Order: sequence, then structure tokens, then C-alpha cells
Amino acid sequence: MKILLAEDDKKLSRFLCQLFSNRDIEVDLLNSGEDIEYYALNNEYDVLVLDWMLPNVTGLEACQLLREKGYGGGILMLTARTTLQDKIDGFNCGADDYLVKPFEFDELCARVYALKRRANVKFNADIFKVGNCTFNCTEKVVQYHDVKVYLTNREFQIAELLARNAGQIVSRDIIYDRVWGVQSDISSNNLDANIKLIRKKLELVEGKQFIHNLRAVGYRWEETDV
Repeated sequence: MKILLAEDDKKLSRFLCQLFSNRDIEVDLLNSGEDIEYYALNNEYDVLVLDWMLPNVTGLEACQLLREKGYGGGILMLTARTTLQDKIDGFNCGADDYLVKPFEFDELCARVYALKRRANVKFNADIFKVGNCTFNCTEKVVQYHDVKVYLTNREFQIAELLARNAGQIVSRDIIYDRVWGVQSDISSNNLDANIKLIRKKLELVEGKQFIHNLRAVGYRWEETDV
């Protein structure tokens, strides 16, 4: 297993590198943020572990930039920020998981391994069809006949999960687990906000509705007339 660790606290970063090494995890270490993009796009990492407040380019900025460039690997943010809005900002910028300092190394390792397992789950095809909708997993596009709907990475993850289970209610807990990670402290409002954004974009397909909800239980993908 190989990770990229970006942490500007040199004492902490050396300590983490030693602990990771003890578990046979190879680490490339950066103490600032300006080289994260280069390293991430030119190497094969199982997970990126990024400190939020890095000099020059913050971990949050690097995370957002990588997602905008199509980087699909697991990203875990380390931060001393503790408010709900901070967490939401981190997830909205593309982070898969979030760990608040100070933390126990065993928990950090567990989250890194969880991200690696999710990254290793490959779907059968990059392009699949559900009803009249074609999903392009590489481009993050849902196409209905000639209408193309472009989604963010997070929005597409949610839509894809629902579509691959079309006709069935997917519980909120399963969505949290599959999209944000079982350990993530994500609010229900954040999921609802993402669903609202997806529905708004899917309105490009006139006269059709695709995402239906069962209050307090979950969501179902089903193509119906409005």
C-alpha cells in the first residue's frame, strides 16, 4: 500500500511516517501544498492524506483542484477545524473522509484502509444504461437520448448508486456509507442538498422525474412522468 502524506508539522509527519512504515505502508511525504497536484497525478497512490492548513496551497485547495482535473482516488483530510460547516466545505471540495486533530493513529489507519477498499471496488463497466438514461462514469455524465446532464463527482456518485439499484429504495445510511464513508460525520442536510442539486440538473430532461424519496428512509431511481 502506498499513500501521499502532506503535513506541514514536521514532528508529526515524521512520527506518522514511522508508524505507517511499521504497518508496511509506503509514504511519500510533502510538507507544503504546492506539489500535491504533481505528485498525485504522476504517481499511483492508494490514498492521499492531506492536512487542511498547508503553506502555499492548502490541502482543501489541492483537493478541489484535483477533483476538477478528474482525479478519482481516495482523499482524507486532516484538520483542527471542528465545525459542521468546515466538514461540509471539505466534503463539497471533494474529500472522501475527514479526521479531526488530535486523533489516534489506529483510527487514521482504519480510515485509510477503508478508503483503499472502496477504491478497489470496480464496477463492471464505465458506461451503463438504466431505462432511457446512459451513465458515463468517466465523464460523470447522465445522457437521456440527446440531452446530456453533467454532474460533479459527488453528485454522480449518488446518482450512479441509485441508478444501479433502480426501482429499489436505497437507504440514507447506505448512501452515507458508499459515498462519504461509514466513519464520516456528514449531516442529513448535506445529502438532501446534493439530491436537490442533482434533481435541478436533471430538469434539463423535460417532463421526466428520476429521483423519488421515501421520507426519512431513502431514495429510489425510477423514470416517471412529471
